[in-house]
Amino acid sequence: MSAMKDEIIISYLKNELSEKEIREVNDWIAASEENKKYFNRIKFLWENSAFDYQSLDISSAEAWDRIQSAITRERIDSKPNIRIDLITLRRVAAVMIVLISVGFFITWIIRQDRTSDVEWITANTTTGINEAILPDKSHIWLNNDSEIKYPVKFKEKTREIFLTGEAFFEVNGNKKKPFIIHAGTSEIRVLGTSFNVKSGRTTPEVIVTVVSGKVSLCDSLNREYKVILEPGDQGINSPDKGGLIKEGNDDPNFQAWKTGILIFDNTSLKDMCNTLSGYYNRPFVLNNEEIPGDKRITATFDNKDITEILKILEITLDISTRMDNDTIMISAN
Repeated sequence: MSAMKDEIIISYLKNELSEKEIREVNDWIAASEENKKYFNRIKFLWENSAFDYQSLDISSAEAWDRIQSAITRERIDSKPNIRIDLITLRRVAAVMIVLISVGFFITWIIRQDRTSDVEWITANTTTGINEAILPDKSHIWLNNDSEIKYPVKFKEKTREIFLTGEAFFEVNGNKKKPFIIHAGTSEIRVLGTSFNVKSGRTTPEVIVTVVSGKVSLCDSLNREYKVILEPGDQGINSPDKGGLIKEGNDDPNFQAWKTGILIFDNTSLKDMCNTLSGYYNRPFVLNNEEIPGDKRITATFDNKDITEILKILEITLDISTRMDNDTIMISAN
């Protein structure tokens, strides 16, 4: 499929296209991962183009000129070992300070709008788990290798942030000011609730698991198509699985990365190893030829070290374990 003109993408974002043109843009986005990444890049720049761009009378041509300037500015301003996390449509004013701790850093960035200065914060985790408190006192716990972007001060009508990776949210209620999370090509909208969001870095799939309250999950390319999630529900937005899916959550360990508690109830050894692999971020390899397929376990581990868990498995299931670099090898005795 041929390249899509940038001006058409801007008109698409401004809802200025005909139904036929909208279908053509949607088909182009779905045609390849490269097209989708390019579209999301332009969309991100457009959504952050002004304090309240929807209220401004801006022509598509003017908007695109400013976006082009922002892209050019990004290329000029980029330096080795410095990543500019938010692009200003008019200019990146300054990178103020980078605070680094073990596995965690926060980048402060100032950007100028037509109406006011807007200050954005980017919080990243490289190892471990960290908590961030937003301007409205909502709490976010970031899992390993995750990132959020949020303004120092929310807009008057919405509270919007951007997420890559996985995080657990406890959002303070405010009916007049909905809380909106942009993750991949998904949009999650809440008023006040607690829930988990998992957004892949390499895949567009987004998984939302609700603990309390109500959450709306939709695809940002088609906001009319959405699912409403309540406690115990899990919503998945995955192009590979046909779009939006709503189902019951049957994973007791979806919060284990945050709580440190692992729960297994008559769980097969294979499924348990898959869970432990994700939790400890290292491969578990089973010698299926040696180990009977009916080995199952019921146990709860509360912030246990991996060596403690392996010892318990050896005694309980009569198996042998060994570490080969980062890989856990499991075989029969």
